[in-house]
Amino acid sequence: MRRYVLDENKIRELIRSCLIEEGAFGKIGDLSRSSSSSNSNASSTDLVAGAEYSGGDYPVENVNIVIAALKEAGFTNKHFIKGVLCVVAKESNFKPKEEIGYSNTSNSRIKEVFDGNKIQCGKHSGEMFRSLSETEVTDLKSDNEVFFNALYGNRIGNGCENGDGWLYRGRGFNQLTGRANYKKYGYESNPEAVNNLQDAARVVAQFMKIGHLNVWSFEQRNSAKSDEEGVNMAADVNGGKRKKANARKNAMARLSHFNDLESNINNDTKDVDDATYIGDTNIS
Repeated sequence: MRRYVLDENKIRELIRSCLIEEGAFGKIGDLSRSSSSSNSNASSTDLVAGAEYSGGDYPVENVNIVIAALKEAGFTNKHFIKGVLCVVAKESNFKPKEEIGYSNTSNSRIKEVFDGNKIQCGKHSGEMFRSLSETEVTDLKSDNEVFFNALYGNRIGNGCENGDGWLYRGRGFNQLTGRANYKKYGYESNPEAVNNLQDAARVVAQFMKIGHLNVWSFEQRNSAKSDEEGVNMAADVNGGKRKKANARKNAMARLSHFNDLESNINNDTKDVDDATYIGDTNIS
């Protein structure tokens, strides 16, 4: 008779992956944890910050909470973990926040960011952003809600005239954007919770685990051979496309801030039972 040894950690991960696939992630455990960013009542599911990061460039607890979330999600490769940290540093400086408006941003910078976007909602619907005049850009950016509804409406799962572009604008450590993504990670009904520390950490970890698997598979991410490869992979996953030059460059510029992690992150890249990752499917 063959005997089987059950690995409790693998079973937990399998259950979590299945729940993520069903859209239940973010709703597990104490829901009051996500109701207020000032909630100090730790639940049994709270992440516990380790001591891998001790630098002074970013909030120490926040960095270590993200590392804890990545480990909880099954990441063991130090190069990719450092890559994710570089992306988070680039996106939010490890301070969960919502995407701010562009009213104080120069028109030239706004055009640089949204130049290739086709506006699908509002009075400029059907127009390429680059075709707008200086006056039209100034008028559009003067109202944050109108701006986000115009630029994010009718894309990433958002509707057009229902305010989704504003409601599901970027939040958290990695600026999660769009109703489809909020739904995928379990926050469609409570988008503001993504700015809570624990939620923000788990969202970025799960995004890096199951997001854009067509760009790099989980196994590839968790097998990065160098810091450069880990940073490039994380930047690609965050942007949803390989070899995004500016995203890679901006993330790589943060790598030196995490040199002290070299001897602190476990780089155990042993083979893991495929069943552990049965739930790793990208939801389009």
